[in-house]
Amino acid sequence: MRLRTVKIINVIGIFLISFLFHQLYEWFPNRFIAIFFPVNESIFEHLKLIYSAVIFWMLIEYFILQPIKHNNLILASLTTAVATNIIFLVLFLPVYNEIGHDLLITLIIYFIAIVLGQLISYYILTLNTNYKILNLVSLILIPLIFTMLGYLTYHPPKTPFFYDQYQDKYGIYNFYR
Repeated sequence: MRLRTVKIINVIGIFLISFLFHQLYEWFPNRFIAIFFPVNESIFEHLKLIYSAVIFWMLIEYFILQPIKHNNLILASLTTAVATNIIFLVLFLPVYNEIGHDLLITLIIYFIAIVLGQLISYYILTLNTNYKILNLVSLILIPLIFTMLGYLTYHPPKTPFFYDQYQDKYGIYNFYR
């Protein structure tokens, strides 16, 4: 299987796994699940969803890429997770501010962000140099970012970015208003 084919599989896989991840906290509400998966409909919680989907998909991608010579998977995954979030925000926020929430438009923007993120990943994976130090730093940053995301889920700033307008709350607790 060629790397290009793997990246197409990744786009579809990340997009589909996001639907599952979107519901996990609702199905299994507990403190551990809340760290990785969205607990409400705020913009922040959806960014956590994107980050989790890309990073968890890296575990699947690792096994898919076994027969293919590749370097920098951890670096590529972290870069892709962060880049996909940034791309999503850059495309989503102007639309959201102009017309509000529209599920179809949001899903299209999310799909485009995943595609562009996987193009970045493809580029990093095709580099001939193995960036061992950057891979190590990425391996350290991945759980640190999850820690930060979890902290912000439990202690969200009271800003529109963290506000769930549908449930009229911030973060995981119902008493945040």
